[in-house]
Amino acid sequence: MLPIFRGAATALLTPFRPDGSIDLPAWDRLLERQLDAGIAALVVCGTTGEAATLTQDERLTLLRRAKQAACGHCPVIMGVGTNCTAGSVENAELALKTADLTLFQTMETYDWAVNGLASTS
Repeated sequence: MLPIFRGAATALLTPFRPDGSIDLPAWDRLLERQLDAGIAALVVCGTTGEAATLTQDERLTLLRRAKQAACGHCPVIMGVGTNCTAGSVENAELALKTADLTLFQTMETYDWAVNGLASTS
């Protein structure tokens, strides 16, 4: 089986404006810079942390713009993990329709600490 890609894949940081909206011109510049540098794959909503705060429309906008910018030159990978199982499933369904690959990173669980199951020793 051939590898999906060889080389580095960048987990792209989502740029925001002071009002909390996504800075799409900055996103486009970031994509262009990565592609000009010869990146092997782009990771949208990956492991940079802010993906859990994005709406589905925002996720889809970032993904579509990355796919358009990549124009088949490299795969676009969509991170789908969130703190909510149902949200992760919804994200995976979205990604399967648009992204080249999906990345499911598990999120930490906080229940053990909240419910007093954490050891203090």
